[in-house]
Amino acid sequence: MGTRAGLKKESRCSLKIVHIIRTLLYGGVEHGVMLLAQEQAVRGHHMRIISMGEPPESELVDELARAGVDFVHIPKRGGFNPFLVSPLRRAIAGYDIVHSYLHLHHYALLAGAGRHRCWIAWIAGGLASRPVRPAEFVTFRLSSRAASHLVAAAELLTKSHSFRRAFGSRKFEVIPAPVDTEQLTFNSAQRRMMREELGLADAAPLIFNIGRVEAVKDPLRFIAVAREMMGTYPQVPVNFLWVGAGSMLDAAREASVASRGRIRFLGRVPKVEGFLNAADALLMTSHREGVPLTALEARANGLPVLAYRHTAQVRPR
Repeated sequence: MGTRAGLKKESRCSLKIVHIIRTLLYGGVEHGVMLLAQEQAVRGHHMRIISMGEPPESELVDELARAGVDFVHIPKRGGFNPFLVSPLRRAIAGYDIVHSYLHLHHYALLAGAGRHRCWIAWIAGGLASRPVRPAEFVTFRLSSRAASHLVAAAELLTKSHSFRRAFGSRKFEVIPAPVDTEQLTFNSAQRRMMREELGLADAAPLIFNIGRVEAVKDPLRFIAVAREMMGTYPQVPVNFLWVGAGSMLDAAREASVASRGRIRFLGRVPKVEGFLNAADALLMTSHREGVPLTALEARANGLPVLAYRHTAQVRPR
């Protein structure tokens, strides 16, 4: 039975499932696990999820495992390797839900995700800042015909001319980043408490970032900017803080040792609200961003955002 007929008959890949996957990976494990448990109770079976592409933090994968979620992640790899297709085909065969990110849609296609009962193809927001490349065009056109759901994180992305040419008339689900604006509203009491915890004086400016400590986020550039600012304004007791984990965490901590505690990388923390309240500005040094959740959270808190212009969301007025 074809993919669409099977989905229509058994309704195995509802939009609700798309929202659950989005919540699990980007909106909070605790809430996502609760939604998944409710859906599994309704369906009467345990759902297995395989995600391909942009890597979540390792701590997040561990957290999903501790919560009993049957979740496997296949990371993005450089270049195309045809020898990976057969192992991927065998891997996804036993999973109820296949979730693929921009960089691995071609692998998902070749591995048979189009025949899978629930394939969610997530389109990166970063495409809003550049044309669709020729190789991507073919992958996207095939994905648009085979995927159960096409999901974009921003309306802006779906209005791009090259984007529409690649995907044709296929409908997109636009699911904005999960930002709780009420919870992130500035709180002066929380600011005082967090600054005391961090050992910061009221007059000491704090510039920070939230994100994976990976090359694409460029933590070393963050350190370089911090050093330049401290050297240019030695009389200002400015501090720099990065919240988040990743493969470059140890290297970033080592590179910032000479700052004597004024540049800190804290690793993963359970909640970011306190840090948003304690900060005076957000500094994003990413090589590329689509719809940066960090920037949306900072703006919800009233913080100014400093970012490079090549970021998709930073446009001259």
